[in-house]
Amino acid sequence: MMHEPELLVRFDGRLTVESEAAYATLEATCKPLDMTPVLREAAGKHLIYIVNGRAKPGQRGWTWNLILFIATLISVLYVGTLMAINEIGFENPFRAMVLAQDPWSEIWRGIPYAASILLILGAHELGHYFAARRRHVAVTLPYFLPFPWGMFGTFGAFIQLREPMRNRKVLFEIGAAGPLAGLIFAVPILLIGLATSPTGPIPFGPESDRRQLAAVRRVEAPDLRRMAAQRAS
Repeated sequence: MMHEPELLVRFDGRLTVESEAAYATLEATCKPLDMTPVLREAAGKHLIYIVNGRAKPGQRGWTWNLILFIATLISVLYVGTLMAINEIGFENPFRAMVLAQDPWSEIWRGIPYAASILLILGAHELGHYFAARRRHVAVTLPYFLPFPWGMFGTFGAFIQLREPMRNRKVLFEIGAAGPLAGLIFAVPILLIGLATSPTGPIPFGPESDRRQLAAVRRVEAPDLRRMAAQRAS
């Protein structure tokens, strides 16, 4: 990494070529001299800063990436299993109670949910990763964040930039690549989920819920009749 950066020189004015081409020329000139060019625009002028030193990202292992991915896989499998058992409870509450006693023995039930969320999340982060590599920007592999006590089983994932962005265009390309890659899996998974979901009328709840609904109707009915009589008069 760059240590104690120092501003060497500053230029301001208007570029006569495209900013991307100008930065490429500056980068090619400064790199052999161990300097970093920074190009900005403010108040209608282009500002060029030349800073000593360069970011030197070293090699990083993928041990923590793998550990966190495995932990996230287990986490989303567990949450997916609880979701599946909960769905069974709508049709067979007693069976759901039995399965809930030892959800780990039924962990296979969480595979559809785990596969869906990890495909979408993984594609999203790898979209950022490969876009950054295509633009020769140093980034880490994705770090997945497990959270078995949450609603989804994960906090998501992230990659870490290890050097500054060259310009806004590169930043936009890397930023947009993630959501677009995630959509490639999200849309088919959504359509499959809708196609395989059972449909039907919403059933009434327990007997107590039906009594509460009837009580609400008895309270509302006189009020509605009174309002209708007032309007008629």
